[in-house]
Amino acid sequence: MLLAAGARADADGDAPALFADSFQLNAPERRIALRTRLELGALSVLEHRIQYGETTEVDYREDADQDTLFFFARVSAELGVGAHSLVFLYQPLSLRTETVVGRDITIGEVTFPAETPVRFGYGFDFYRLAYQYDIYGDKGRELAFGVGFQVRNARVSFLRSNGTEGFTETNLGIVPLLRMRGRYVFANALFLEAELDGWVSPVPGQGTRDGRLALGAIVDLAFRGGVRVTRTIEAFLTLRYLGGGFRGESSADTPLRGSDPWNANWLHTFVLSLGLGMH
Repeated sequence: MLLAAGARADADGDAPALFADSFQLNAPERRIALRTRLELGALSVLEHRIQYGETTEVDYREDADQDTLFFFARVSAELGVGAHSLVFLYQPLSLRTETVVGRDITIGEVTFPAETPVRFGYGFDFYRLAYQYDIYGDKGRELAFGVGFQVRNARVSFLRSNGTEGFTETNLGIVPLLRMRGRYVFANALFLEAELDGWVSPVPGQGTRDGRLALGAIVDLAFRGGVRVTRTIEAFLTLRYLGGGFRGESSADTPLRGSDPWNANWLHTFVLSLGLGMH
């Protein structure tokens, strides 16, 4: 996974960098290190569908005009102690559109007739905390495995543009994760990195219409290339797949307004972002 025999390090034990400087966020001789990253870019919806009970299956790209680019941002902080690391990440995700629907759409007990202006809201902000262990433990290469969890903060809304009628649903929950990350820094200060956080599993205690267990999934897969500008600052480009969803019965009080508790919600996106890191 983007690994080779080793990387040529500087005399002080740090990985190669384009420019030498005197400032260091983390001294090489210290076991404790702080790393931060910020990414900004654009998100494209590849496929996005949602359905509650026996009502309309909504194709967000076709029905809600999600066939455009959306702003993407994420920030992370990492505390390392030797080969051990704790990673905290915040990822906002808000997809809001407004259009005149081209067909009758029924959500829960609310029907939006064709030619009705509708505001579509889909929010899936999440907070992630993970632990990983790096089997190499040096500055030039990394192969780390770990576990974590993600707090999802989901919001779905379908509202008439005049505000007279609508459907909303919220969901707050915790999702377990498995994690891995590989990284290699070349002698010319360029680096390649791959990172995966994900989980796919049945959901005990909940069912689907055909008697199978409910299914939940999340996949956050990134391929990153960049350069260590100085010993402290790095710049990078990231290609990312971010997706997942749920199929099964929700709790008794959601969706709202007495709808059939069965629901399916699947989202697949592609992200292109630029980032800066400090380490």
